[in-house]
Amino acid sequence: MRGFGNCSRFVIALTLFLVVFFLYDSSPLALGQWASIDIESSPSSLKPGEMVRITWEVEGEGKISHTAVYWDTKAGTPGNFRSYGRFTPDFASINPPQEAPQGYRVSFDAPSSGTIYYIVHAVVDGKDYYNMWERTIPIDGGSPGVEVEPQSIGLPTVDDFSIVLGLAMAAGVILAILIAVRLTRKRLKF
Repeated sequence: MRGFGNCSRFVIALTLFLVVFFLYDSSPLALGQWASIDIESSPSSLKPGEMVRITWEVEGEGKISHTAVYWDTKAGTPGNFRSYGRFTPDFASINPPQEAPQGYRVSFDAPSSGTIYYIVHAVVDGKDYYNMWERTIPIDGGSPGVEVEPQSIGLPTVDDFSIVLGLAMAAGVILAILIAVRLTRKRLKF
């Protein structure tokens, strides 16, 4: 009987490994349904009227049909690009759409004072994606703007959902295996 217990633990461990492996391989990233935005460079501060240069990459897989920096001199809502008064038009319409991953760079003139609040938005395979939080660039020498802490997007993103879904599926498989092992042990006891 003791040998059967060790065997069942091995089967459980192997099954868990396979579940994690297959869940990872069937994640939205592997299916081309996931994207993210990585801001690679942006200024930490600027002088009034200086050129703002922001570089980012849309990572993952899929067709990118739009991407832009949305910005304003007042804080916006990071998960809603419409809450920002201005945007960079350079890649507002990408036709034909470009395959991700793809890098982008834009530049625009800084305002004469305050703080620039911005997010980067992209549309990949018809879905909206944002960088994780609102970023700020203070304008040195101008009147100070109101400083706010970076804000996380409160709504679940595609990768948050796939992580939760993957964990729920893994927990269900583990529970099913444990129940099966328990039932098998009860059947073997006469």
